[in-house]
Amino acid sequence: MSINQSCWADLVLLNGKIITVDKEFKITEAISIKKQKIQHLGTTESIKKLIGPETKVVNLEGKTVMPGIYDSHLHVISTGSSLMMINCRTPPINNIDDMKKAVAEKVKESEIGEWILGRGWDQAKLSEHRNPSRYDLDDVAPDNPVVLTRTCGHLLVANSKALMISGISKDTPNPIGGRIVRDENGELDHFVIFA
Repeated sequence: MSINQSCWADLVLLNGKIITVDKEFKITEAISIKKQKIQHLGTTESIKKLIGPETKVVNLEGKTVMPGIYDSHLHVISTGSSLMMINCRTPPINNIDDMKKAVAEKVKESEIGEWILGRGWDQAKLSEHRNPSRYDLDDVAPDNPVVLTRTCGHLLVANSKALMISGISKDTPNPIGGRIVRDENGELDHFVIFA
């Protein structure tokens, strides 16, 4: 049986274990690729029929091929929930004043006492090259509890209202797995969470 030249593959991988990750999670022994897309999966013999004069052929010699994983460290729930928070990334936030303006805007559209949440700042990208402090947040949200989480999720800053509601004071000891960073007067500044 002859195969039309337009069906020749650009690349074939033969004699392997191709993990398809389809509904049945089938494993086949060969795959053909055309125009950077999977063309066919099947036996080595069936895929050999798609080899043309310009096809690159790789003999896997029993090795395994699986779909590429380009982000193996993704926190789906926190990524999704952060879409409902203030975006503190750079851009659009280039400095602490930008962050304060974003919090102030959120306060204007919120009820007194409603929690204000944000995520994504990186102090290395802010023009001040420092973390925001509770005092920065107090300036623009004295009546709303505010918690902003750094891009990594391992550091957060809370304003005085959020600290009061949470029962956290300057006398609160460091929690297990975390550290309360204090200013030069021993007052709470921000929190580091180890994980």
